[in-house]
Amino acid sequence: MVIKKIIPVLFILILCSVAVNARVVKSVTVHGSSGIVDVNNIRPVEGVNYSQEMLRKISADITLRYHRQGYTAFFIERVIFEKDGRVEFFFVESRVSRVKVTGIDENERTSVARSLYTEGKIFNEIKLNPCWAIAQFTEMAL
Repeated sequence: MVIKKIIPVLFILILCSVAVNARVVKSVTVHGSSGIVDVNNIRPVEGVNYSQEMLRKISADITLRYHRQGYTAFFIERVIFEKDGRVEFFFVESRVSRVKVTGIDENERTSVARSLYTEGKIFNEIKLNPCWAIAQFTEMAL
């Protein structure tokens, strides 16, 4: 009998706790996104209650979507949930700053580096792998 009375009370306490920590999202701003991966159906919806924990889950889902599409260096630097309901995501879409090729003639290095990956593009492991395999095969053939 005591257990039956405790369970509804615990359930109500948990619901109150979630409701207290949740706030209505008024606006969502994403910084650092090129739009290369569509996350519009994952991001928070304005006018709906979210908790900090729910935003962490959304961040994990966004990161997973980027990683599954090959953008394995992507991460979310931080998420700010202001008391007034503004949410800000800070994305880091890592870009290739330099492609360095060694072990071949200096005149060929630039063209080989360009064929591997373009400097300034967002790093994508899926797009890099075929180029890398070709470069390794070419090296073995020499």
